[in-house]
Amino acid sequence: RLARPPRWGVPVRAGASMWQDVPGGTVRTPVRVRGSVALARVRWRVEPTGPLAWLRGARPLFGVVLTDFRLRFGPSWAPPAGG
Repeated sequence: RLARPPRWGVPVRAGASMWQDVPGGTVRTPVRVRGSVALARVRWRVEPTGPLAWLRGARPLFGVVLTDFRLRFGPSWAPPAGG
């Protein structure tokens, strides 16, 4: 959990493609990400019998937080109604 919210962030935009097999062929779907990345002070609590128990007693080196995060799948335009 965040000890306190970040004071500043660096704007980030990225894009990629996701390829999907559909009946009749393969289609490409654009994916776009937008937000701000900032360093954050973090702390964690690890269950002593959980899968991350080996982290007990360790401290995070640093934390990163995404704010104003937006993720969009598909084209930036809407196809006409009816196909």
